[in-house]
Amino acid sequence: MLDFKINRKEIASVESLCLRESGMRVTTEYEILQKNGQAEVSLYFIRYESGAGKDERQLQKRVTLPLNEVLDRLNEYHVIKWNGFNGPNPPGLLDGTMFRFEAVLNSGEKIYASGSNNFPKHYRELRDWFYTVLQ
Repeated sequence: MLDFKINRKEIASVESLCLRESGMRVTTEYEILQKNGQAEVSLYFIRYESGAGKDERQLQKRVTLPLNEVLDRLNEYHVIKWNGFNGPNPPGLLDGTMFRFEAVLNSGEKIYASGSNNFPKHYRELRDWFYTVLQ
């Protein structure tokens, strides 16, 4: 009997994760930090200081969730597969949303993804999850 196994890498820990979305008028960052066996989930608005030359992160909301609940969601949305995703802006599309995703997972594995009006599979589900837990 042949044993077929799907090689699917799971996320077992999340040191840090940041999902940054930029539009014409608003830039937000969703952040996850693992602290004391829990997951701290935060929402920041980014404020641009005219002439200051830097962005200012303004915390809007923060919740602490069980780490296993957050890991389950990240694995459900297969975010580890996003590594290397680079979604170019579709031709003719002049306005919309850009994103940058950076995470340090599984004790040091870094992943990165970005795009402009072009997103990896399950992106919207993850963003909607952030929105729901931060209500």
